[in-house]
Amino acid sequence: MSKAIKVLVYCGGGYIFDEIYRPLIERHNRDWEYVVVLADYYLADVTVETVERLVQEKRVVEYHIVRLPDGSIANCDYHKEFARLVAELSRHCFGLVLLDSDYYLPDRYLLKFAKVQG
Repeated sequence: MSKAIKVLVYCGGGYIFDEIYRPLIERHNRDWEYVVVLADYYLADVTVETVERLVQEKRVVEYHIVRLPDGSIANCDYHKEFARLVAELSRHCFGLVLLDSDYYLPDRYLLKFAKVQG
């Protein structure tokens, strides 16, 4: 049986995944299908292991880790990488997009993406 709602979760700070998104995913995984995007900002190995466990348990369909601009990559390269991710995510039809903020660059990309998906 197909899940009712496909949900895109963007976690801009890895330190909040366990507090906010993991409980939500564990509570609503029967009706909702999750795709998780984690920014590498304060992203601990234990958080990645948690997400991988959720994938193995079929609570999360897939996940992606994105690098945030920190001087190690050029802004133009960052935009290209994130645009590629958004293009890859467009193969899904999301009914809900969850973000932990709305003013950082990745948030703006994902809000525009959600608006286009309508």
